[in-house]
Amino acid sequence: MPQYRFVLTGAGEGDSRAEEYGIFNDQGALQFARRYAHSAPVEIWDEQRLVGRVEPAQPALAE
Repeated sequence: MPQYRFVLTGAGEGDSRAEEYGIFNDQGALQFARRYAHSAPVEIWDEQRLVGRVEPAQPALAE
């Protein structure tokens, strides 16, 4: 099972952190990252390859 690295980036310099999880494939890693992209972007890495970047969901605008 591949080890994917999830990098949660913060607003300021040095505010990022990385965590690694065993996920079966790229698609699963992207779905996993969407759970954590509430307030900051999450980058997904498979060793040196950038799998993708998930941006925080924007709140719906009130009408």
